[in-house]
Amino acid sequence: MSDESSQATAPKPWIVQEMIWLLGSLLGGLLILPAMIYVVGTRMFGVYKGSGVGIGAFYSDFAHDLATSNLSSWTLALGPLLMIYLVRLILGMLPIQFTWLNNWIKKITPKSTSTNDAN
Repeated sequence: MSDESSQATAPKPWIVQEMIWLLGSLLGGLLILPAMIYVVGTRMFGVYKGSGVGIGAFYSDFAHDLATSNLSSWTLALGPLLMIYLVRLILGMLPIQFTWLNNWIKKITPKSTSTNDAN
């Protein structure tokens, strides 16, 4: 009985995989990409002159821009997640099946003809 109850409450494998993708891409968009932008920006343009000096000031300004709904900051934060879903949508790998899209792809794909001619 305990096996049945644990199986009923255990998350489905694709949900766990989606949560890993979600958390990884948000981590990348909120922590890794801003740090990369800071490093490249300071190497190309010199010292960061936002509300202070240093990467802490950069993250502070980034968090403030997120809180004030700055579109460029939200694009940076959600960019990795949106890119993953865009690529998966193009490749047809989303967990949700879009039957209309699959039917349309089948309709526009040329039918292959087998050419087994005797030589």
